[in-house]
Amino acid sequence: MNRINIGEHQIDIETLNNKNLKIIFSSFTDEINTHVKVRLNNQDIQELIETLEPFNTKDVKKEGKAYCEDMSTFKDGVERTLTLSGRKGDLSLRLDAYTPEEYDDNWIVLTPSKLSKLIGLLYGYLY
Repeated sequence: MNRINIGEHQIDIETLNNKNLKIIFSSFTDEINTHVKVRLNNQDIQELIETLEPFNTKDVKKEGKAYCEDMSTFKDGVERTLTLSGRKGDLSLRLDAYTPEEYDDNWIVLTPSKLSKLIGLLYGYLY
């Protein structure tokens, strides 16, 4: 497992079945988080890209602009949405997980295609 420290927040990266990637917002440990939100500067964005890239198996389309985007997954009756917003050098990552389970709303699993898309979008927020 890889860990990124962003201010007082921690993001852990874990591979599942050598295919999918689980992104865990580890510093959010409440029984029920209404949502998880982390702000990243250029250095944080670069570190996140560098941490994610070794796990990527698909071609990445590096975006030249900072696009707002929602990336949603749905499994076992639970929808999880990772939202990117902000501007160059100032990225806000927000995770919403609509789960009734306690201690189950601070992570999202990305397929190889969604991981590639996320990395490409992150490039749009650099500088």
